[in-house]
Amino acid sequence: MDSSIEDLRRMRRNRGNEEPKMDITPMIDVTFLLLIFFIVASRPDPNRIINAPQAKFGESIVESNACIILLVDTGNPDLPDIHLGPSKAANKLTGAEEEMEQAIIDYVSQTLDGKRIKHVLIKAEKDVRYKHVHFVYAAAGDGLRAWLGDNESTGIMLHTAVEEKKN
Repeated sequence: MDSSIEDLRRMRRNRGNEEPKMDITPMIDVTFLLLIFFIVASRPDPNRIINAPQAKFGESIVESNACIILLVDTGNPDLPDIHLGPSKAANKLTGAEEEMEQAIIDYVSQTLDGKRIKHVLIKAEKDVRYKHVHFVYAAAGDGLRAWLGDNESTGIMLHTAVEEKKN
């Protein structure tokens, strides 16, 4: 009888050393049942028309009513191609920074002269560094100010856009 009491005491001591185990199988079952319920209960209607809200900021710009400057990534992070026009076939700027800056100022001033253009749009590919976009932005702003002179209420806006590369 002493041995049976001793065995019980040993079992109690050993039981206290074991960590309790939690079975999470029922919780997983309930989660999957809820998931299945919501998948079956929701029936998407492909014919349903949803009116998307208007964007608070930003509206599309018609390229024919814009003075466009395009920055193209060349693979060299310190030297993107700058094109005066909407495509890569447009005038490509080369030369020193001062010459390119003056060319951008002249392009913006001449493009705005006598036309009904309301936007100056700078389009840069995704991998073009910000410092190059800022350089073109500043030069385009100078060109806009040169064209405006003292008249600052024409409503012409300067925009920037980022383009994904098209392979």
